Amino acid sequence: MATTDTRQLTDEKAARLHSALPYLLVPLAALLGALAPLYETDLAQHLATGEWIVHHGAVPWIEPFAWTRAGQPYYAYSWLAQVVFYSLLRAFGPIGLHLLEGALCGAAALATLWAAGEFGWSRSVRFTLACLNLAILWGVSHTIRPQQFLLLCVPLAWGIAARINRTGVTWQRLVALAAVGALACNTHIFYAITATPIAYFLFVSKNLRRWATAGAALVVGWMLSPYGLAWPRVFALNFGHNILLSRPPAIREFIPGFEYFGVSKGVFIVGMIMLLLPVALRAADTTRRERVTGGLFWCGGVFMFAYAG
Repeated sequence: MATTDTRQLTDEKAARLHSALPYLLVPLAALLGALAPLYETDLAQHLATGEWIVHHGAVPWIEPFAWTRAGQPYYAYSWLAQVVFYSLLRAFGPIGLHLLEGALCGAAALATLWAAGEFGWSRSVRFTLACLNLAILWGVSHTIRPQQFLLLCVPLAWGIAARINRTGVTWQRLVALAAVGALACNTHIFYAITATPIAYFLFVSKNLRRWATAGAALVVGWMLSPYGLAWPRVFALNFGHNILLSRPPAIREFIPGFEYFGVSKGVFIVGMIMLLLPVALRAADTTRRERVTGGLFWCGGVFMFAYAG
């Protein structure tokens, strides 16, 4: 009997250890993030904007720096991240920014693992998704950029939405969604992608009342910004006619296939692999409708990301 109990206890410990293995990615991501060099070219601009906001006690509405745009509208939509960057640098020097980068990387990995767990996915799938999120964080956002807050908010939004889909709406979950929306809209202009899980579950479940409530909570979060009532103007300024967005691009480096970068073929191959990725996932626990919907969302995101890139 004692031998059986000992063996059972050993098996339980091994199972707990095996279950915890994906979470070893969290401290590893935090360590790698903290050790990464602060080479991001936009950092100086973010620090300058953060300093301006701290010294003036308000966010800018008129161009504060460029003499070529004097008197023109200017919206520091990433003001929260910029203030955090500047405050940490002023208080702790570069070490403060390194620690923040480590915290963001670890938090992004943890949020992805948690969100994937809310969907009931296996340890290997959770680990893979967390690695993909970190790959985007390090490969696209480089280091210490406001976009990294978004790569924390998006998996949190998916995890909260998955829990709402499974067991319903509670005031705690609505508050959590509003908080995620507020963090996203005060750190990056692409905050609207936090609504993707709301749209997905509304389409799949057809529960209009539940997802209208969840969506309203998210919108409340979006409005908790100094620019909350000016979002149409912010989007018009940043996504209206711009020489950088015209097709074909006026700047040579932005022309697709520009040989200096030597990445066109590689990006195409990676894009094809990404399009095929949903087909490779296990479909045992999903309906055909869910697979088709998820595949369309995935492919649409890949194409929009490719166009932006």
